[in-house]
Amino acid sequence: MYICEAHASDTWPMKFAVEWPQPQCLEKRIEYAETCSMSLELKPHLDLFVDGMENTFNSAFCSWPTNYYVVSSDAVLLYIGDTDDNGLDYASYNIEHLFQVLRRISDSGSVGDSASPE
Repeated sequence: MYICEAHASDTWPMKFAVEWPQPQCLEKRIEYAETCSMSLELKPHLDLFVDGMENTFNSAFCSWPTNYYVVSSDAVLLYIGDTDDNGLDYASYNIEHLFQVLRRISDSGSVGDSASPE
């Protein structure tokens, strides 16, 4: 699920190599999501969904700033990733665990025990 642009160049720039302004329409948000998906080589292994401009998914799941979710194509929540250190440091998520889960889904077609990266 691609949500609002976390570090948009016009709202919270971080001087990353790639920064875009916050999209003002759904078409632009979809464009950003597809570019991100291609850069991370997610397709064809994973489906891409884009939160609408009302940010319904983001609001319901509190996805920002560092929470990660994997949802199956039949809308089953497979994985919830959250910050390390019991939420004390919002920037210390071990993204490798998320990638391990995504690789396992891609390789097997299912997540199995999503709580464990092994």
